[in-house]
Amino acid sequence: MPGCTPINGLRLDADSLAALERIRNDRNVEKYLSGALSAGVFANIFARSNLPTAAYNISQTDWDLYKITLQSVPKIVSRAIEDETDRMLLHFQKKNDYKQTLFWQGLYNGCY
Repeated sequence: MPGCTPINGLRLDADSLAALERIRNDRNVEKYLSGALSAGVFANIFARSNLPTAAYNISQTDWDLYKITLQSVPKIVSRAIEDETDRMLLHFQKKNDYKQTLFWQGLYNGCY
């Protein structure tokens, strides 16, 4: 990837560590949301249902909407992570911290 160069002597400060923790939390939320969406749909179909009711619920479920919603979760989380890296990049540019700026620029560009 372009812009993925090693940064010798990089020490992440408290702001960077906190931002990285927020990014980790965003990834955990992504996993939780995907699971919760699926669990909710299937619980709605099968909870307290007999076979004919479950079959009817399956036929009436909007599977296209379910697919679109499930595909949206990673996009939303990626956008939140992009916003976080952009804020940190601006923060360290303002502080004139070259190594931290380089780190966040690389992360923004997809280097990890």
